Amino acid sequence: MKDKIPYLAVNKISKFAVAYIVFLLAIFYYSTVAAYSDSFKEENIQFHSSNLVMNGTLLIPDGPGPHPTIILIHGAGAHTREEYRAEAEIFANSGIAAFIYDKRTEGYSATGIGEKSRSQFLLAKDVLAAVNALKLRADIEPSQIGLWGLSEGGGVAPLAAAQTKDIAFVISVSASGVPPIQQTSWAIENQLRHKDIQAHSIIHSFTRNGMRFLLAAEFFAEATYNPIPPFEQVKQPILAIWGENDRTAPAFESYKIVKKALELGGNEHYTIQFIPQANHDMRFSVDGFNEYEKFAPGYTESMTTWIANVINGDIPKPQIIGQIPKQDRNSPTEIMELSWFDSAWLHLIYMIVLLILFSCYFGILFIKLLQKRKLYNKKTSINAYARILGVFGIVTTLGFFGYFGNTMITNEYGPVIIGRPLPWLILQCMSFLIFLLTILIAISFCKRRTTFIFNEKLRLILLISGGVLFIPWAFYWQLLLPF
Repeated sequence: MKDKIPYLAVNKISKFAVAYIVFLLAIFYYSTVAAYSDSFKEENIQFHSSNLVMNGTLLIPDGPGPHPTIILIHGAGAHTREEYRAEAEIFANSGIAAFIYDKRTEGYSATGIGEKSRSQFLLAKDVLAAVNALKLRADIEPSQIGLWGLSEGGGVAPLAAAQTKDIAFVISVSASGVPPIQQTSWAIENQLRHKDIQAHSIIHSFTRNGMRFLLAAEFFAEATYNPIPPFEQVKQPILAIWGENDRTAPAFESYKIVKKALELGGNEHYTIQFIPQANHDMRFSVDGFNEYEKFAPGYTESMTTWIANVINGDIPKPQIIGQIPKQDRNSPTEIMELSWFDSAWLHLIYMIVLLILFSCYFGILFIKLLQKRKLYNKKTSINAYARILGVFGIVTTLGFFGYFGNTMITNEYGPVIIGRPLPWLILQCMSFLIFLLTILIAISFCKRRTTFIFNEKLRLILLISGGVLFIPWAFYWQLLLPF
């Protein structure tokens, strides 16, 4: 029993020490972290824009007002106010009121399908409506309301600022200097290469001809919208930020275009800054694809410091901060130019014709079976090869458009083999087989056409016609290119 007493004493002392440490950590948390997060209050606000009631939340710093304020503008797609809470809380904790709001769903398609389904000018009107609502509040300094926008919002912010003097400053983050379809083509190629897809055939098919098809079909909202004129018109102090590892918008290319626009417009108070190890969303990322939840180092501090200087009258002259990022290739300008063979209607009709010609082989077979009439001369039949050509023609035609549409929506390409996604490799193999079978069946038909009965001759002529028409279509979509 005596031997256990020292052990029990030590055990009690250890528990006391652990409890004391936990107590100190709790005091430290509530005196720093908790106090920091409670340094602002929130208020839900409604405002009207184009007869639409919009909802948002204003994060108001503690302490006497009126406060400088920043309105946060969404990137492309459907977004709620909560998606930008992290940035808003950073501004609020630094003494800047931050307003976040739910993006409109009326007059703006989140899917982006349809050329008229989005409007940058409509989004800018929402921003101006928010400005008008906020500047009437007693706790907001009306002469110190600024804008922050990410990606698409990085272009909407200067568009709104160029229309009013009520906006004091602009922060544009990851804005694209090229039209949306050109930017998207560049981004898709980055994704393909990141997935170890190196085959030129699929890269060119999806990022060049595929984008032209979407443009011609008007499936891409505001595909050719020019984001640069607003940068030429904005006169307020502007901070333009790009991440070093942006793989969505071409940072180097956009920087050059935006800088030129600001200079042409005579803006004498612009700051351009590049954030190391930051992706498109300004999260920490070493490659631009895999990201951490935290922001890249220096990003938030650069914004709050810049705003403090601007509202205190220390407006910087034109300057570039940070190392200008490298860019392997420019975004493809050639996709903006459509030719007659890029017509969406042409491709739709072409697809229907191919399916009809390949299907006729089996359709006529089915009709003749019902009529119990003779189908072919067994001595001269090449029916087995013809059936393969018909089936592969139908599957490849439908399979290509199905695969293309699915990848555009899901960004999933399938397992990669020898630099190609497996579905693409299968489509290419079937296309080469269609090419060979068309030649072989056509040669055989020409040599022995007098031996075929009428029913079989008609079926083969239609089938061979489908194969012949398939070849230029497959070359257009790069399915017959081996590299």
